[in-house]
Amino acid sequence: MKTEILFHTVEYWYEMHPNMELPESEEEYIKYMINQGYREGELNYYDSENEKTYYGWWKINHE
Repeated sequence: MKTEILFHTVEYWYEMHPNMELPESEEEYIKYMINQGYREGELNYYDSENEKTYYGWWKINHE
């Protein structure tokens, strides 16, 4: 999936949940990481309603 964050096109995906929308907390995390100079990284989201943790990855798309 793709989203725009800080004027960058960011691709992201979650293992075991490929169509999951990016939670607001994860968007804030990606903003922080981009501001720190990172261009990709791991996602780790805990859904308290379902008591599940979703792992994924994000990266800036340079195309």
